[in-house]
Formats: sequence, structure tokens, C-alpha cells
Amino acid sequence: MGYTMDKIAHHVTMAGAGEPERRLMHLAEVAALAEQAIVQVVEDMRAAGDSWARVGDALGVSRQAAQQRYGRRLSVVGVTLGDARPAVSDGCVR
Repeated sequence: MGYTMDKIAHHVTMAGAGEPERRLMHLAEVAALAEQAIVQVVEDMRAAGDSWARVGDALGVSRQAAQQRYGRRLSVVGVTLGDARPAVSDGCVR
């Protein structure tokens, strides 16, 4: 995770100056890297036995919102999440 945080810091710094297009590019990269880091921490929390309610509290959202957003995503990559919904219901990944 340290490497990801270093990359985020770099892109935040680069987004502070320059042409708007370049700043936007760096901010988009920050968003993508942050989302990857969040998914990793959610995966770690669920693997450690933390509930969706606890994950939701940490994210500032409801248990249902956390499970809907991350439960399906983590089940796609093969993580066992207890009460997560399946990622595929009609043959389409959502």
C-alpha cells in the first residue's frame, strides 16, 4: 500500500500546477488509485471478519451502500465475503 500512497502523493502534487488538462489527468489518476486502495482495505477488513456495518461506518455510508458498492466488486475477484451478493445474476457482471 505504501507504493500506492506514494503514487497518490505524486499525482496530488502534480495536480497543483500546470495546464488544466494535465491537472485533470493527475486528479483522475488520484481517484483511480484511491479507489484501488479503498478496495484493498475493504478486502482486508472483510477478510479479518469486520462486518459491512463497520466498513460502512469507516466510509461514512450505510452498511447496505458499502455492501452494494464493494461486495459485488470483491466477489468478482474471488474474495469470500460472507453476506455479499453474487457478482453475476444473469450472466452479466455488474
